[in-house]
Amino acid sequence: MQASALASLLSDAGFQSTVVSEAGGAGADSLAPGELRLEIEGLTCGACVSKAEEVLMREPGVLSATVNLATKMGTVKVAPDGPTAQALAQLLTDAGLDAKALKLQKGAARKRVTPLERYKREEKDVFWRLSVALFLVVSSVVGHLGHVGHELAMLASDGDMEAFHSTLLGMDHIPVLSTVWWQALVAVVAMLFPGSQILKDGFKSLSKGAPNMNSMVLIGVVSAFTFSLAAVALPALGWTPEFSEPVMLLGFILFGRALESRAKLQSSSELQALLQLQVTEARLLRADGSTELVPADLVAVG
Repeated sequence: MQASALASLLSDAGFQSTVVSEAGGAGADSLAPGELRLEIEGLTCGACVSKAEEVLMREPGVLSATVNLATKMGTVKVAPDGPTAQALAQLLTDAGLDAKALKLQKGAARKRVTPLERYKREEKDVFWRLSVALFLVVSSVVGHLGHVGHELAMLASDGDMEAFHSTLLGMDHIPVLSTVWWQALVAVVAMLFPGSQILKDGFKSLSKGAPNMNSMVLIGVVSAFTFSLAAVALPALGWTPEFSEPVMLLGFILFGRALESRAKLQSSSELQALLQLQVTEARLLRADGSTELVPADLVAVG
């Protein structure tokens, strides 16, 4: 009996049923009728999930919408005359959440992109991202050594300026790395290269009226960098340049996200290894004493 006939039989009995896939059929692994799948790369936090679901549910013809932060996937059920997956993906992108529709190949099973496969794409970049983040963090620490050394030198000199300068030279001066120009150069490089994606995404979300975590990072980085530029350009203000602040902020954000990707990859790999331990075959003992290997899914009580 075909799966469609079984679904019809259950529906007639009062149990609403739809065919998800038919084994061996052309539509294997296809989505249920009226169900759309979206890949939403712009998700960064729980607030983004709520925002995505809210945007989708506001669209006429959408019956339900569920967004998963861990897999960065959205499942939407629409009415027969509802919007297409491409239209919904564009709707999310316009709201500041980059999204695209998952397409099904005609006459072939859809290739699933599992969380493990998605995280493995990032595996090659994790080491580089960790290295860059550590460099930025170390650079920011070096920039802060000057401030610490300045305060300690003041305490050690007890108001004696000659003793102050003597102490200061030994406590906060690291050739090249302690200069304002080096810290400014590192800040510019950090914003243009490793931190550019964060800042671009933050600006896009902010400009669309849907600020996210990256928008907060953008505000902090730009504010600190602008303050430091003003301190250098207008020394009469008496401000101290703080170019190490945007470097520190981007460095810790990148470091945390690299560790998060590494942890997700590790946990996904362990889960996949655990699933591979699942029994797939069972030995069937027949009445005549012979045995036969059968799929474990066919085994049932009784």
